[in-house]
Amino acid sequence: MFSRCVFILCVAAATTRAMAAPDVIVGELFGETFNFDTVRRWGKLNAVDPITAYSVGTMSCNLGSDPISWDISTNNHPVIGTQIYRYMDGRLEQIGLSWVKHGFLALDEDHCEPGGCMAPPQSDPDWGLYLFPGCSDPYSSGLNGNQPRLGPRSEINVVTGEWGAPFLTSGQSGNTIYKRLQIHDVDIDPDLNPGARYFIEGQYVTHDDTSAGTNHNNVSYREVVVTEPSNNNFALTMTGITHREESAIRAWQAIDPNVQIETLTVPSDGIFMLGSNATDLGNGEYEYEYALYNQDSHRSAGSISIPLGSGATATDIGFHDVDYHSGDGVPFGTTYSGTDWTPTVGATSISWATDSFASNANANAVRWGTLYNFRFRSNAPPIQGVITVGLYRSGSPASFTIAGSVPDAFTPPLVLGDMNANGVVDMPDIPLFVELLLNPSAATMDAQTRGDMNINLVNDAIDLQMFVDALVP
Repeated sequence: MFSRCVFILCVAAATTRAMAAPDVIVGELFGETFNFDTVRRWGKLNAVDPITAYSVGTMSCNLGSDPISWDISTNNHPVIGTQIYRYMDGRLEQIGLSWVKHGFLALDEDHCEPGGCMAPPQSDPDWGLYLFPGCSDPYSSGLNGNQPRLGPRSEINVVTGEWGAPFLTSGQSGNTIYKRLQIHDVDIDPDLNPGARYFIEGQYVTHDDTSAGTNHNNVSYREVVVTEPSNNNFALTMTGITHREESAIRAWQAIDPNVQIETLTVPSDGIFMLGSNATDLGNGEYEYEYALYNQDSHRSAGSISIPLGSGATATDIGFHDVDYHSGDGVPFGTTYSGTDWTPTVGATSISWATDSFASNANANAVRWGTLYNFRFRSNAPPIQGVITVGLYRSGSPASFTIAGSVPDAFTPPLVLGDMNANGVVDMPDIPLFVELLLNPSAATMDAQTRGDMNINLVNDAIDLQMFVDALVP
């Protein structure tokens, strides 16, 4: 254990700016080294659908007032996952994820807030076993892509920060893309993704944070630029700043302020975020886009239901997920399903769902550190509505509701002469139009408007010829 005098010194220096608990965050995302922003590229596999492996450097910061255990000999040390997202054509989609790197030594450097690190000297027996308050610890992209130190996500309970020790696959290596951040080349090829922007996300999970309740700020993101230095070989280079304590879904809203993002914490579980956007395509058509992001929920998501207003349609239905890989499933060695969620269009809603956990523990749920997309087109404009998300693993509540843009009731466009509002001027409209002409003052305002063929606010014989001309033969 750390010495009492060191702990008191740390607290005295840190309590004015830090939480009274351990609190690790991703302080920086970088490339090969802290001062070199080219992301490590390991190589690719599969000539038909090439997949390239990358890894990203991360620097952790302890913003709390208590040390964080970094002991690789137990399961009380942090694990680090990375994800990548693409923004294109108004959509933010996840296109890759890595396994988790197991932290093994805290260097206790002073890059978070210079002058704020309160670590003991390296001669102290506790040095390296803890990340002390105010201190930083860098892992290069080489270390974060070192296969023997990478373990499966499936054994991590992101809510408790616990797993078995030693972790599964400790010390194991494989082919060039095994365990690493995997990206399909077609998802980053500049020729196939014109105007796309990319964002890498880093995430720490550790038992000390989850026990203290300081684990919901452990995600940060940074933009990367894709280039092609040689034919069909794609390089990623960090650009801009690291957005500390922000998930990459926030980049969608930063690019498009019309995007609405809502956050919900499931009791005794974790955080979900739902991004929604509705785009007016013209000609009475709207495109609805939803991104459901699971930051740190162990229960995960297995369904989503979006209400449809009266008469609203849902067509051109779409779904997008991210590939799991390397046999990261339950039991270990199997791989989580990649089966698209099944859409169902009802009279009052459109919904998607995967298999239940009870029927398939490897179903394609929205697990921690993943983002899934749902989309469709509708004839109805957007309003603020209530969207229902069903949780994958059992527990209470079984679902939650969250706000977002949804289709309103459909209002048919006004067609002059269409007295029965069926969209065309045809034979059934004749007696209604004649009735209007005979007694216009007794007609409803809607009938007066539909029968005013020359839009002069008078229903009279002058409208008759225009009505006859409008009749469908």
